[in-house]
Amino acid sequence: MTSQTLYEEAQGFIKNNEEPYNILLDAVKATCKKVEGLDRNRVKGTYSRGEKQKNKSELKETLKLPKKLLKMREDQEKNAGGKKPSRPVVWKDLPDVIGVTVVVYYPDQIKTILMRVIDELRPQGIHLDGPIEEKTEYGYHAYHAVVISRSGPHVGLKCEVQCKTMLHDSWATKMHDLTYKPMGYLEPRLELLMQAFGDTLERVERQSQAIRDMILEKWNAEAERRRLAHASLLPSLDSALQQSKPSTKAKELRALIEKNRDAIVRSVNADDGIIEKIRKMIDSLCETNLEEGWILAALIASFRAPDLVAYLDQHAEDWLEEVSERVRKGHATKKENVEIVPLAYVSAGNLDLAIDSYRKLLAAPERYNLDDDAVRLCQYNYANALIERHYYAPDENRDGPLEKLRQQISALLQGSDVPTSARTREAQIKAASAKDTAGFMQIALGVEPEEISTGIDLCNESRLVTRKYKFAIGEQYCDLHLRLGWRKLLELEARKPRAS
Repeated sequence: MTSQTLYEEAQGFIKNNEEPYNILLDAVKATCKKVEGLDRNRVKGTYSRGEKQKNKSELKETLKLPKKLLKMREDQEKNAGGKKPSRPVVWKDLPDVIGVTVVVYYPDQIKTILMRVIDELRPQGIHLDGPIEEKTEYGYHAYHAVVISRSGPHVGLKCEVQCKTMLHDSWATKMHDLTYKPMGYLEPRLELLMQAFGDTLERVERQSQAIRDMILEKWNAEAERRRLAHASLLPSLDSALQQSKPSTKAKELRALIEKNRDAIVRSVNADDGIIEKIRKMIDSLCETNLEEGWILAALIASFRAPDLVAYLDQHAEDWLEEVSERVRKGHATKKENVEIVPLAYVSAGNLDLAIDSYRKLLAAPERYNLDDDAVRLCQYNYANALIERHYYAPDENRDGPLEKLRQQISALLQGSDVPTSARTREAQIKAASAKDTAGFMQIALGVEPEEISTGIDLCNESRLVTRKYKFAIGEQYCDLHLRLGWRKLLELEARKPRAS
């Protein structure tokens, strides 16, 4: 009887195990798809071999299996150091008869996603078989994890899970037939060229990751600033509602907004369900009581920054016009709250509208019934808004030269200083706030490391005072400014030319 060739053995093995392999593949692929659905911010897509190969087969081509088996046996003998292996490599040991590829956006997401897939597979009796390995050949960069079934109809069979970035996936797809299915001899220099190109892609990926981190840090800082502005706005809104003895309708609407806060934040757009319902109710309230209505528009806009800014702007402008008309007719009282209008814009994520609003109020304070204290508060907050905008979005064409902007801000801050001898809690906190603003101005407008360091010192001194008096939101602002200061200082230091 003639013994079977390795190819014939491979054919028999695949014939007997094709169905179990496909069942295992379905389980692994479904798990990868689940992870993709749960983490779409990291995972771009998932696919299996059958979705990529022209013949649509999910299993590795049978003619490739004998070569793979022989290579594994050869490696086994080398690792055994001449000793006879306790168990020779068999067909079930092949790691990539079936495989799934998970594509992520950035390199630092690979291991996290692979480990999440492995964790999701474990309860199904499918476990990691050996360490996760980085593969680099012909410019190919990816991480491979081999999983093995410990139970069910596919017990003992393995599946390879690859994870790579979008750029490397595109490169591998583009060059697959040339590198893995060569029609003839592939010259070593071409191998080197492809390896060099792949390595270049890897450097680009790492650079894109660094750029992403910088952008995300900026987004996080802006989000933190909006959160703090929102926290500052709420007491102002509460005060405004209390001073005007809110109507039953306004109190019920406020309660409805607070009850549905999470739904408002998570809605896909500003026209969805509960948001549209609340907006119509606010519009109705504004027809009879604009003073209450615009405040509730500010509240809902602060939850949906920045896609309800236009909605807020409409009602805030109407409110300013109503106040102006009251003043003109001599019907204005001390209760009008217009100085919080710019703060509402900040909370809704639009510094440009906030700054325009401060300019409008300060250009004609008497028109909006602003007394001296209200004017000083507007000047101080206007200065802060100018500093913040320059830090997050510097534009010399808009703001003018740095020295001119610095002079403008310094003029606005005049009169906000508090004597260092002042000992009351309120006076100490006010002095600390002024010092924090001065420090943040140094950070935002500074161009030399020494200026940034001075600003950091001022913000830190302010933070110690706010912490002493347990002024939480003030301390949080100081922390934010310190974080921005250290980031800018590190950026400036990184730009310094290195000594040769």
